Amino acid sequence: MPETLWGLWKQRLRWAEAGGVQVLLANINVLWRPRQWRLLPFLIEPLLSLLWVHAMVLVLVLWGISLLLAGVGPAALAFPLLPRAGDAWLALVCLLQFSFSLWLDRPCDRDLGRTLYWMIWYPLVFWILTLTTSVVALPRVLRRGQGQRARWVSPDRGQRV
Repeated sequence: MPETLWGLWKQRLRWAEAGGVQVLLANINVLWRPRQWRLLPFLIEPLLSLLWVHAMVLVLVLWGISLLLAGVGPAALAFPLLPRAGDAWLALVCLLQFSFSLWLDRPCDRDLGRTLYWMIWYPLVFWILTLTTSVVALPRVLRRGQGQRARWVSPDRGQRV
């Protein structure tokens, strides 16, 4: 696991390129070969991920355009990705799951409870990182050309001396 945000960014970008977009593009022909349809689940996941990412970007772009066209008013400022009342239940369930895992781990590490507040933000940071690396990875792979692979540079290993 990279120890810096920059190292994590590089790792996730590499995974988005080599593990996501390149796999999808290399195996898209499965759709036209009925004998290989048993492989569809492996193709559907990266395809749905890319569709989700670009749908989220489209929502944000349309929201930005509505801000420009509608002016600054209460309706225009309603950010589409902010949690609503129903989302509080999801956050509560997430917090309960984290609490239960901390309770299970308490014999091994008693100080984990101090991290409970920060754990709830992990999914948000993960989704934002996944979204941005996927958006950056698609054009990089398409520009790279067929047959060329993502280049791997040694990962972040912590502090440099």
